[in-house]
This record gives sequence, C-alpha cells and structure tokens, in this order.
Amino acid sequence: MQRRLLTAGTALVLVGLLMGFDLTLFDDAALALSAHVAALQHGMLLMLLGLAWQHARLGRFAALCGWSSLVGLVGIWLSILIDAMGGELDVLARFNGYLFLLAAWSVVLGFGLFLFGLLRGVGPGSQ
Repeated sequence: MQRRLLTAGTALVLVGLLMGFDLTLFDDAALALSAHVAALQHGMLLMLLGLAWQHARLGRFAALCGWSSLVGLVGIWLSILIDAMGGELDVLARFNGYLFLLAAWSVVLGFGLFLFGLLRGVGPGSQ
C-alpha cells in the first residue's frame, strides 16, 4: 500500500502541474485554479501518507485506511475538476455533489484510521 500511495501521489502532482499550464481551457478558470491547487495538495498529502505508512500499526484496517484515503482525495479533486469543466447540468451537478460528500467522508475515515494506527504505536518503549 505504501508504494501505491507514493505512486498515486506523484501522479496527482504531475496532473496538477500539467493542469496549471493553461487554466483558460476550462469553462471556469477560478475553479480550474482550485482543481490545480487541490491536485498538488492532495498529491503531496498522499506522498506524505505513503512515507509515514510504516510508522502506523493498522493491522487489519490497513487496506481500508489506504484505499479510503486514496479514493477520497482523488474523488475530491475530480469533483472540483468536473465543476471547472462546466458541470451546470442538473444531473451532473447532483452527482458531483454526492461525489464530493462521499469523497470527503472517505478521507475522514482513512485519516481517522491512520491516526488511530499512529496512536497505537505510542507508549512505553516506542519511539
């Protein structure tokens, strides 16, 4: 999972950098800038999570923690990107709202489990 998080984070940073070249290609340049920044931030966050992965004692929750964090952070970026591309259709806007909400809760679950795994390693004799 550590390698997946590092790879996905690096790919998201690269996509964010490529998006920043020409924000005028999108219907809403301000939202495109937000998607660009979100891709960079979420990519770095995934890479940091991958680097810190070995310090958390997650046990059987490791897969749930990793995948919910990864899918949630990419989902939030996709939601902003869909808005930047002009998601004014009622069906698309409703889907995008649900995507953002589901992705946000997924990130909360993933990072909550990760924090729990980090705190499990704290105690006498741990570094």
